[in-house]
Amino acid sequence: MDGSWDFAGNGQVDENESAKQAVARECQEELGIIWNMKIFILHTSHIVSD
Repeated sequence: MDGSWDFAGNGQVDENESAKQAVARECQEELGIIWNMKIFILHTSHIVSD
């Protein structure tokens, strides 16, 4: 959506990928940073309807 804000790591979990791996991948893709998480702080989920 144009004009809206989003958080890095707010993408989708790919097949055969853990939530931790997805957050690290999204941060690298969106921010160009490598994040070696020692703990997983927060997990949220939602259903996207078509």
